[in-house]
Amino acid sequence: QIRAGMMSGTALAVGAALQQWGLMTVTASNTGFITALYTIFVPFLSFLVFHKKIKRQVWIGAELALLGMFLISAGEGFQVKAGDVAVFAGAIGFSAQILIIGCYIERSNPYLLSVSQLSTGGIWSFFFSILFESGNTAEGVISGLWVVLLTGILSLGVAHTLQILAQKHAEPSVTAIILSLEAVFGALFGAILLGESLNPLQAAGCASVFFAIILSQVELKTLKRLVKIRR
Repeated sequence: QIRAGMMSGTALAVGAALQQWGLMTVTASNTGFITALYTIFVPFLSFLVFHKKIKRQVWIGAELALLGMFLISAGEGFQVKAGDVAVFAGAIGFSAQILIIGCYIERSNPYLLSVSQLSTGGIWSFFFSILFESGNTAEGVISGLWVVLLTGILSLGVAHTLQILAQKHAEPSVTAIILSLEAVFGALFGAILLGESLNPLQAAGCASVFFAIILSQVELKTLKRLVKIRR
């Protein structure tokens, strides 16, 4: 369990570091779209590495989620800039983290796995900061302490622990599609809290992701039966 947490924590730290480095030169909308590629990477890597058969509706859902991410990003002015490769590699890191959790969760204590993952990720991030950043001071850490606590407790501690608990009952491929909702929530909370408006393209993207999540979790036979009943 500790070894699994160390593996997933390493993948998470590498993915986050590459994503944040890419954000220095890539727009947030572009980053969101590229990171959402894990909706495709996870089922593909599951099939390639573990030879796990992926249901057809999951593949369709992944493609719809990817389309939704593109529409949301395009609505914000999608542009391709330097740093895309780093964000792309970061998406692979996030995909690896989801797959590692999915591989070990059945025989692991989810809380111990979470502690091991977050501890490992924190240690790696600390070393990345020392190796690749300059000007780190105690004053700088203190000035941004509330941001560190907010992201550390909610975005990492709570969110990733819930992800591990959920993966006891959800396949990695479906997990990736559900996690792609982060871009949708970002757009919605931007509209609610910051007064930003969703244009028709972004609204269509949100709808595409939502439908992708429903499709990935409902058998095609059930959908056909529901359509017949409605008719």
